Amino acid sequence: MADLLRDLALIGKGLISTIDEALERLVEEGEKRSKEIPSREDLENMVVERSVKAIRGGIERVEKTVKKAEDIMVERLARLVERLDVATNERVDVVERISLNTREMVEDLRRRVEELEKRQGAKE
Repeated sequence: MADLLRDLALIGKGLISTIDEALERLVEEGEKRSKEIPSREDLENMVVERSVKAIRGGIERVEKTVKKAEDIMVERLARLVERLDVATNERVDVVERISLNTREMVEDLRRRVEELEKRQGAKE
């Protein structure tokens, strides 16, 4: 009977030792995993960083699309202006200069005609 009690005591000690070792392993594993799990602040920062990165990427894509659309519109408008034979700024500038020169010439001619009419009226 004493042997039985002694064996039970040894089994109890062995169980306690095994349980202690298992608990120590669980604690170590828990500590390792808690280091792997980011804090709430780290998670929030990660979400913000990823959101900012995604937004910047979206903005870049939108800017590229807008630039491409502008280029296409400019090209199509240039073809339309050419097809409709709409005056360009250069042509308008040339016509304006010609118009100013013509106006000056007409004014000159009007003055000369007035002078000639005065002379003609004075002779009569």
